[in-house]
Amino acid sequence: MKAIVMWNNYVSTGADRRILILALDSGAGHRVRMERLKRQLDEKGMPCHLRMIADDEEQARQIVASEPVDLLILDARDMDPGAFGDTRVLAIDNMHARRKTADSGIVFYDTLPHPELDDRFDEIFRRILFDDEVTERIARPRRPALPGAARITFYAGPEGFMDATMIDEIDASMTGDDSVLYTRVGGKPGGLSTIAYLTRSRYLDLLLDTDIILTYPGMTFWEAMVLGANPVLLETGSAVHDRLSEYLSRKTGARWFRSVERREGTTAGMILDAMARSLSVDVQAWRKDVIERPGLRSLVRTVEELWNDSGKRSPRR
Repeated sequence: MKAIVMWNNYVSTGADRRILILALDSGAGHRVRMERLKRQLDEKGMPCHLRMIADDEEQARQIVASEPVDLLILDARDMDPGAFGDTRVLAIDNMHARRKTADSGIVFYDTLPHPELDDRFDEIFRRILFDDEVTERIARPRRPALPGAARITFYAGPEGFMDATMIDEIDASMTGDDSVLYTRVGGKPGGLSTIAYLTRSRYLDLLLDTDIILTYPGMTFWEAMVLGANPVLLETGSAVHDRLSEYLSRKTGARWFRSVERREGTTAGMILDAMARSLSVDVQAWRKDVIERPGLRSLVRTVEELWNDSGKRSPRR
């Protein structure tokens, strides 16, 4: 006999069950990793709908209330995962205070190291959501270093996120140094050696051929590191991101440049320091672990378990 489950005020017969993914529309990281998750879930016969949203809890509630949802996957760090009534929630990298309270209808799944989760750093470090496009490139040989030159990529994020004056200063210092092969992706329009947009495949190829990546905490930081680049974290003016930069610098050995250090130093000094600096994590062991146990596949298994369970149980009360 086919099971019928009452969920979120509609009747699910099994054939029409659906997963809704709500991801914060901020930077490329949320979109890329949730698009990859959706693709893998679709391939496994778990129909998904992905919606990119603003950091607006009321908007998110309205979306969930207007659609039949058996399982909500929420990729928004500060949003309350308990704000969606009886809907079961898988909250990814969510730091809302609700994680400190027991709630059988919410599962927290952490894939990005965070200072408040420091006691689980090693575990979370191995659950970062690298997709197959990244893991396939880990085994590829990197191009040999260029004698007397460093290949530097600056990922400046979406327009308006990083200070335009800082971007101009970095552009000027990098393009004025003959020992640097410099590319900036994102940030503000204009400038030499600037690329406004790259396909995912071309972007990962660029990271694979990068010696030093200038960026901020996000998926580019981790992807560049696992593909063999030395990361340099830049101050952004965002308290959340700069706190993460300080933390990740301590945990991984990546260089963190605050604005005052950047202005007082020289491009050559930044390059030599970053290239000579050894990361405190065992990158080779990490790369091997990523290939053998990709974080995205582990997340898919977790979703599959919750999906199967949601077809058997009654809504949470």
